[in-house]
Amino acid sequence: FPVTISAEYLGSPLNSAFATDLDSFIENSSVYAWIFGHHHRNAQSFNIGTTQMHTNQLGYVQMNENKGFDPSKTIEL
Repeated sequence: FPVTISAEYLGSPLNSAFATDLDSFIENSSVYAWIFGHHHRNAQSFNIGTTQMHTNQLGYVQMNENKGFDPSKTIEL
C-alpha cells in the first residue's frame, strides 16, 4: 500500500482520499494489469502478485507535478 503513496504523505490522515488498500483483492485476482492514479505522482511499475501495477499521472502542471509523465506510455494486451 505505501508504494502507491508518495513518501511525503506517508502516515497522513488524508491518504484514504487518494489511495485504497486493495492489495489482497488484486493479489487474489486474475487481472493482468491495474492502472492507478489520483494522487498526482508517478511511481515505477511494480507487481502485486502477478498483476502489473502502472501509473502515468500528469498532475497539476502549474505545480510541477508533471515530472515523470510520459505521453507515449502504453500497455499492449
